[in-house]
Amino acid sequence: MDKWVEVEHITVLPNLLPVELLILLCLIFRTMFLVARYFYRRRRQAVVHASLNLQIGDSTQNVVLSIMDLVHPPSCFKFTVNRSEVKLRLVETNLYGNLFYATGIAVYNVPLEFQIPLPDTIKVSLRKIKLLRSLLAGPHYATIQVLNGTADIFELVVLRSYPRPKWLCSVEQRGVLYPTI
Repeated sequence: MDKWVEVEHITVLPNLLPVELLILLCLIFRTMFLVARYFYRRRRQAVVHASLNLQIGDSTQNVVLSIMDLVHPPSCFKFTVNRSEVKLRLVETNLYGNLFYATGIAVYNVPLEFQIPLPDTIKVSLRKIKLLRSLLAGPHYATIQVLNGTADIFELVVLRSYPRPKWLCSVEQRGVLYPTI
């Protein structure tokens, strides 16, 4: 054990290459990464014309999860939702979660006349799992946001509406607002 304490692992790298050359290589790789990311984002803006996001929330908090990117403009799509079949189910694993959502939802490309298959699950990062679990445990709403190329909301598809509190229901549903004596 004492042998490993005395060994300096840092001396291996300077023996292979001088420190100045290592710093230069790190800067070159970082610059290449930034340039590649810039071109990826430019190409994505040119190719992607619509994006689908799933938003789940309540009156104070919400979570937005990306579903998929579409190559046609958002006006080309038609959504059909069977609200009785829409179920949101979160399955947690060690480092991430899967949100099952796609039953009861169909997306059609109107000009090409075919149905676009939606992924059955969305991966949820570890930092969003706790908030999503608390949202799904209580009253919540769920919508699919259809975003155009500039990330503006083009259409909002309601999967589950937020339940109205009893004190906000109309007078016809509740009876007389103030009982008479």
